[in-house]
Amino acid sequence: MMVMRCCGCDRHVDRSPTLKALLAGSKLIAPRLCSSCLARFKMITGATCPGCGRSGDARICADCRQWEQQGRLLHNRALFVYDAAMKQWIYQYKGLGDYRLHDAFQDLIAAQLQNAGTLVAIPSESKHYDVRGFDPIQGLFGGLQLQPWLRKSPTAKPQAQKNRRERLQTPQSFTVLVPAAKLNQTKQITLVDDLYTTGRTLYHARDALVAAGFQGTVTAFTLIR
Repeated sequence: MMVMRCCGCDRHVDRSPTLKALLAGSKLIAPRLCSSCLARFKMITGATCPGCGRSGDARICADCRQWEQQGRLLHNRALFVYDAAMKQWIYQYKGLGDYRLHDAFQDLIAAQLQNAGTLVAIPSESKHYDVRGFDPIQGLFGGLQLQPWLRKSPTAKPQAQKNRRERLQTPQSFTVLVPAAKLNQTKQITLVDDLYTTGRTLYHARDALVAAGFQGTVTAFTLIR
């Protein structure tokens, strides 16, 4: 039995793989949160919006109907609801730069991305990296092979400080760093990010890949919706 400490409360947590995980034959990533800490967060289950992954209804939500009018939906999946507990967690991780939390959900994330094609990380701006000292997406998804195919140009105002209208009006800021021939070595790209709010960032990333010549399918996965 492998016993380590929970990254949420520092209590002991059993990190031994389950029989189900062993039989699946996939890469094993052991839990980093104890059951009590994990229970603080509301996982998304049941019906979800097929566009953004919002919990509660299988119909396309009002936000995604607007995206649908502008083109194809991105089809995002997410693990957790953005409630008070998760808001506090993401603030501690990103806002306060508490890197100890980076692998809190890696076992759950890995299980969701078994057949997700090529994983492309949504990058941080260089100034945010300088402040935190780490890339939050690389941390969250660190147990997986991520392709650094996108670069994000600096923006005048951070997304977290913008209201909804300002987020939606944010201009394209992504540059694709690899040629079309490299992109098209895969048929499916899954963009990975921490939080889906308006969808503007993910749609910009998808549009940049398509404009660079990618001809396959682009979907998305976020920790939180």
